[in-house]
Amino acid sequence: MNTLNIFNYNTNQDAYLISELTNRLLKDERYYLTRSWEGGPHIKVVFDKELDQSKIETIKGSLKPMLAKIAIDQAEEEKLKIKYKKHASVLSKLEDKQSVSTMEKHGAVNIVDDSFFYHNREITEFFHDIRLDMQPLLTDLYLHLRDNFIPIQGAFPALFHYVSEAYKVDDMNKGYFSYISHVHGFFELATKQKLSYSEEIFEKYYQSNKTYIKEFEKEYSTFIERWLTKWEELFHLIKRSLPSIIDQTYVERIKEEFNSIESNFDNDFHNRFANYAKEHDFVNNDSATAYRFLINVLYISLPFLKISALKKQQFIYMAYRYTEDKYSINWREQIGVI
Repeated sequence: MNTLNIFNYNTNQDAYLISELTNRLLKDERYYLTRSWEGGPHIKVVFDKELDQSKIETIKGSLKPMLAKIAIDQAEEEKLKIKYKKHASVLSKLEDKQSVSTMEKHGAVNIVDDSFFYHNREITEFFHDIRLDMQPLLTDLYLHLRDNFIPIQGAFPALFHYVSEAYKVDDMNKGYFSYISHVHGFFELATKQKLSYSEEIFEKYYQSNKTYIKEFEKEYSTFIERWLTKWEELFHLIKRSLPSIIDQTYVERIKEEFNSIESNFDNDFHNRFANYAKEHDFVNNDSATAYRFLINVLYISLPFLKISALKKQQFIYMAYRYTEDKYSINWREQIGVI
C-alpha cells in the first residue's frame, strides 16, 4: 500500500491542508491520514491498496503548487530543524532506530510504502480497511474542534468515554478498564523513571477541567451520538470478524500477556485486576478480544488528531474518572475488592 508523506512545517496551516486534502484533492479516493516524525513532522496519506500508482503520482503533482503557497519563515524553519534533531534523537532510542534521519524541506512530498504491520497479514489488512472507513468521522472531528476553538480537554475525555461505552456487560460499562490499565501502567513507569506525573496530579487536572467535559457532552450531543454509533458498529464488526483474522499464535500471545500482569506490574490496579481477568476468562472472551482491537483502532487514530503521548494518558485518565462519576461507581467495586 502506497503512502504520500507531506512535510508542512507551518502548523497554523495544518487545518487548511487537511481541509484541502479532504474536500478537493482526495475527495474521490479511499484513504486515511496519520502523522509521523521520521524525516521531520509530516502527514501520511495512506491509500487503498487498489489505487493505481499513476493516480498517486498525479495527486503528488497537484499537491506541490498548493504547498508552495504555504509559506514558512526561514529562521523559523531553522529553529524547527534544531528542535527536530533533539526530539528525533530521543524518539530514535525509544523506537530502537539506529540513527536520526535528515529532516526534509518544508513542502516536500514523497511516495513511500506503508510500513504498518500488526501480528499477521489478516489483522493488518483488517486494520487498514477499518481506518479507511473511519477517516471521514475523524476528519470531521478534527476540523470541527479546530474551527470552533473547542477545548480539547473537554472533548477528548468525553469522546473516549463513549468509545468505552461500546463494551458493556449486564448493561455496565466494562470498556473503561482498558483506560485504567494503560494509565496506571504509565504512573508506575513515571515513578520508576522519576518523572513528575502521578495520579494526584492527573486527578487535579481532571477536577479542574470536568466542567468542560460536561459542557461538550451537552452541546455536542448530536456528534456524540454519531460517534458512539460508529464505534458500536465497529465493535460488532470486529467481534464477527475474529474467527477469520486471529490465529493460535495471537491467542497464545494474549495468554502470555495476561499471565505476566502480576510479574510485569506492581501497582494497585494490576495487582487486583489479574485475578479478575482470570475469573472472567478475558483471554477467551470474544467481547473482551473485540474491545482490545477497538481500543487499538482508537489509539492509532490519535496521531492524526494531534494527541501527544502525554495528552493521551491525561485524557484516558479523565475518561475513566468521568465514567466513574457518571455512574457513581469506582473500579475497586467493579472488580470486587471492596
